[in-house]
Amino acid sequence: MAHAQRQPGSALADTDIDLADMVEKVPGGLGSVALSLVLAENRPLKGLILDGVEPTVAAMENKQYPYAKPYFVVTRRDASATVRAVVDFLRSEAGKALLPGVGISPSQP
Repeated sequence: MAHAQRQPGSALADTDIDLADMVEKVPGGLGSVALSLVLAENRPLKGLILDGVEPTVAAMENKQYPYAKPYFVVTRRDASATVRAVVDFLRSEAGKALLPGVGISPSQP
């Protein structure tokens, strides 16, 4: 990390949101952010097409797009009733139907 920080013109971001902000501001900028961030926030960013494959939820589920990361929802063991209700919703058919629209694959249990 220290080496990257010393490179002229390089920038580091602490979060995906910070990185997306930077990429949006730099002509020809390149960065790695979650598809869910780009879709959920309607960011003016374009995913990198690799070997003719666009970064979509379907391409990631089919393992056609090589760069994908799992997305985990985590809670404390003593999660509140509200948190448990959100988790239950995400596991429901209605919740699973919403997830692809924000770049998240609901295919995992």
